[in-house]
Amino acid sequence: MSTLNVNGIKVSQIEDSLGNNGSSPSQIAIGRAKAWVSFDGTGSITKKSSHNVTSVSDEGTGIYKCSFATNFSDNNYCPIIYNNGTTGAVAVNSFGNNFGGGVELAVDNIKVSSYGSAFTDSTQFSVVIFAS
Repeated sequence: MSTLNVNGIKVSQIEDSLGNNGSSPSQIAIGRAKAWVSFDGTGSITKKSSHNVTSVSDEGTGIYKCSFATNFSDNNYCPIIYNNGTTGAVAVNSFGNNFGGGVELAVDNIKVSSYGSAFTDSTQFSVVIFAS
């Protein structure tokens, strides 16, 4: 295998090794996640892994604020949110609707929540943000 070191390369199309599945650089930039985080929201919040998320703070039982390292130009982004569905014996069957369906969007952060019959902390919470 060879290594190619280049500064300032410009391409109009990127394809696989067979010349198929072409994508332009702008398609790749739009289609990749701009921020993501995986964390344990029980006790002291433990951020497991992340990209473009500086911190996760506890805003109350089952409510978390994820702050971005680089702000978005607006809050018209697409969040995908997952939690593990249980915390001990409590089923988490929906996202809380205290901020419009369980999320509150801002250019510098996103607030997310988990809700069963009451707000509850989640051992596995994941947030992925797609934006142009």
